[in-house]
Parts: sequence; structure tokens; C-alpha cells
Amino acid sequence: MALDNPLWRYALALYAQPGVEQCCLQLQEQGAAINRLLLACWLGRMGVAVDHDRWQLLDTEWRQAITEPLRQIRYRVRERRTFEPEVEACYQALRQAELAAEQIELLRLWRQARDWLAQPEVVGKALMLDNLISYRHSSGQPLEQSCLRQLALAAAELPVEESELSSGPGY
Repeated sequence: MALDNPLWRYALALYAQPGVEQCCLQLQEQGAAINRLLLACWLGRMGVAVDHDRWQLLDTEWRQAITEPLRQIRYRVRERRTFEPEVEACYQALRQAELAAEQIELLRLWRQARDWLAQPEVVGKALMLDNLISYRHSSGQPLEQSCLRQLALAAAELPVEESELSSGPGY
């Protein structure tokens, strides 16, 4: 399984932008799945609209069975670090495991969504925001609109080379 793919590279680049990590974590606290938010932006960048039916097509098994339980364990260990500094190595290992699980989740999402038809004339911030709002409605989570707008703006301003967005042969 080749873990490197256009969605993974895009997610890394977007997450590294100023304010994006904080915004994503705030939305995660409100119930969002960060990888779904990143997918919404990437697909918007690709000119792909994501409606409720498409969100329902995406597999949630990996996130629910692997990624989220790892995150919960990491949070519990993180709380103990103050009183038990010897758990730091365990905490760092859990962070790495969670990141690896997220990379696999993004690969699975990319494989599911890479062949969805694009409408290149509607690429950009508006479509990214539409996809994020569609995710909010589909997830049933009361996600803060201002954070969704901030994420769409950061995604729209992200300078990404065409080769990094390609889902064509070679990936």
C-alpha cells in the first residue's frame, strides 16, 4: 500500500498553514473529523462538489475502529504526563501511531473519492466552503461557521503545484 498520495501531501501542506491546525482542532472538539475537513477542501480544490450522498459513501470504519481509539488513549496518557513524566515516551509513540493511522485514513478517503467527477469551472474557495458546509450538515455536528470559513480561506490561498493535486497515473 503506497501511503503517499495527493490528498496526503495536500493535507500536510494545508495543516501547516497559519491558523489551520488551531481551527481544525477547534472543529474536532465540536465533533468534526479533521480528515473529512481536509478532504472537503482538497475536493473543492479539484472542482468536486461533495453532497450528503457522497459523504455517506465514504467509509468510516477505520476512523471509528482505529484512529479515534488511538486519539482517546493518547489524550488519557497526555493527562498523566504532568504527574508521571516517565510516560512521555509512551505519549510520543501514541502520537506517531495516531499520525500513521490518519495517513492510512487519508489514503482510504483518497482511493474512494479520487474518481469523482470534477466541475473545473467551480473550483475554489466557494466550493471548498460548500463542501465544508455539506460535511457539517451530513455529520449532524454543530460546527462553527466562522472556523469553516477560515479553513476554506486558508485552503483557497494555499499555493499547491498542479502535480501535487493530480490523481492521475503514478499515484
